[in-house]
Amino acid sequence: MRSFFFLFFISVLSVHLKSQDVHFSMYDFAPLSLNPAETGLFEGDWRGVVNFREQWKSLGDPFKSVAASYDQNLYFLPGQFSAGFLFVNDQSGNVGLNHNRFLLSLAYKKEGAIWDYSGGLQIGLITKSFGLDGTTFPEQYNNDIGGFDSSLPLSEQNLGTQTSYFDLNLGGLVVRKFATAKVKFGISAHHLNSPDVSFFDNKDKLSSRTNAYVQFDKNFSSSLFVRPMILMSFHNRAQQLLLGGDIGLYTPKSGFVQELWVGLDIRDGFDRNGDAFVASVGFVVNDFRVGLGYDINYSSLQNQTNNKGAIELSLVYTSPSTAIKQITIPCDRY
Repeated sequence: MRSFFFLFFISVLSVHLKSQDVHFSMYDFAPLSLNPAETGLFEGDWRGVVNFREQWKSLGDPFKSVAASYDQNLYFLPGQFSAGFLFVNDQSGNVGLNHNRFLLSLAYKKEGAIWDYSGGLQIGLITKSFGLDGTTFPEQYNNDIGGFDSSLPLSEQNLGTQTSYFDLNLGGLVVRKFATAKVKFGISAHHLNSPDVSFFDNKDKLSSRTNAYVQFDKNFSSSLFVRPMILMSFHNRAQQLLLGGDIGLYTPKSGFVQELWVGLDIRDGFDRNGDAFVASVGFVVNDFRVGLGYDINYSSLQNQTNNKGAIELSLVYTSPSTAIKQITIPCDRY
């Protein structure tokens, strides 16, 4: 029944959403988008994730992004392998720029005496397309009417409205567990093959993008926990810092909700223009994890946005584990 509910949720969202490199403010709800090494990094047999983000609605046609991923642990292989896939569909603005990504993901985990390690890779196909309807170019400015006229001819040569290319991502992470805490360090590099993303005949190489992040989970009691997090992203000369965390309660005695938390983050640009505060709430019900976030824009664009940024909704389902664990039974010697 839970599997049916999850698949139904994916189907409903996919019908209503159309497709940018996409970023999610609640990045811990988008593990395969963040780092290939996150593949299979959970307690259970398999995991399904759906993310939805809508941004800049107050400026006109909003940017909409939907991502769906599935990953599972491969018990039938020696070692600790896991595999999955990631699909992202994104639509940017009124020119109908559509960005579709389908990536296969593979990871291997290794448990150490102190640290646990994971490494992963993703490879897949990216497609982009856009429509010229409603767009104008500088040469289409008509002095007679004092405005742009889309019916005027274009001198642009060899301009295509769609392109596709292969993509390669790599990542790694380490995790250390304590009695009442856990810390995770992760790093990932995207577009390592520098694909050609031009809509023209000339080549336009996409440079690599790097994510580096730290997540810390700490239980202060049987009911209270905090999860501070930091994410740094670098792409060419563009930089982004997302800093904040969650505070919440374990509520298993409620009989319905097992966890409940609120979060607050700030997204900035390393001594450059700031962007937004990210407020979020979330809860866990049985094997479902749900998050709702909202970006409160405070950048120089706030006069046009009225502080409205983006809304995000995420759902994660993790199936219980059926793996047989080794149990050591003490035996008295005679």
